[in-house]
Amino acid sequence: DVALTALTSGLNADQVLTMVNTILTQNKTVVLEAVKVAGNSLKDASDGMKDDKEVVKAAVHANANALQFASSDLKSSEDVALTALTSGLNADQVLTMVNTILTQNKTVVLEAVKVAGNSLKDASDGMKDDKEVVKAAVHANANALQFASSDLKSSEDVALTAL
Repeated sequence: DVALTALTSGLNADQVLTMVNTILTQNKTVVLEAVKVAGNSLKDASDGMKDDKEVVKAAVHANANALQFASSDLKSSEDVALTALTSGLNADQVLTMVNTILTQNKTVVLEAVKVAGNSLKDASDGMKDDKEVVKAAVHANANALQFASSDLKSSEDVALTAL
């Protein structure tokens, strides 16, 4: 009860999990509330909570940067990555934190470049050569063209999208 009260007070809510007994870092109710208030609280959660999809999705929804603290399995989850991309905080960093396999996933990369065109720099070479992905990236940020494949940098269609 004290931990939950501390979380709802808002004061230093991101530090509550560092101050509670280790047993509470394994308590889903406490951890879920902590990451909803401050996504980066995930760093102080137990390994089990870092592998709990509901907890991790709540954390990355609050702050995409929390993805760095998720388990390896969840860093490979398309669903978790897409949730992180809906976060207003650090969503432009998602492709740097996911498992490399997701930098080849068109759904994830397409959403990432729509949020931040320069995310194209962290996409796989195959995605940098995908016309739909590159056009979405340069539509969001014309400077993303520098990260496109050589072939697409020479594409009139892509160049017109950048204008």
